[in-house]
Amino acid sequence: MKTKLSLTGTMIMVWLLVQLSLPAKCETAWKFSKSTDNVDLYYSIQKCDGNDVVLFKFVNHEKKNVKLSWTEVMKTQFGSGQKSFRGPQTLEIAPGVTMGKDCSDRSIPQCVLRSTDGLAPYIPVISQFDFENVTVVK
Repeated sequence: MKTKLSLTGTMIMVWLLVQLSLPAKCETAWKFSKSTDNVDLYYSIQKCDGNDVVLFKFVNHEKKNVKLSWTEVMKTQFGSGQKSFRGPQTLEIAPGVTMGKDCSDRSIPQCVLRSTDGLAPYIPVISQFDFENVTVVK
């Protein structure tokens, strides 16, 4: 009987220690960039495997799908005003929220900008980001 109680107590202590040592899930810190024609644009600069990643979140307040177009501009170790290697982006978004969930999300490629995806001979360190030339077609 004592053995069962001390085994159970030990198992509970181990479980508690494991739970306390797990990293807390952090929520994405979205930064508002701009609002254009009833669509809000947000971004979040994060690290993924030691490299920078920019996640995008778009909130479509319309009641129907819209086509969103934009150019990605960032500040890197080589200066500000650096255009993304991807060129202009276009995405049809449904009403509500469309976003990149994390750096491994490849379901909506336009919602995740990875610094390692470019063909440049360097990996940019992204310190600031903004959307330019934003258009919404209803």
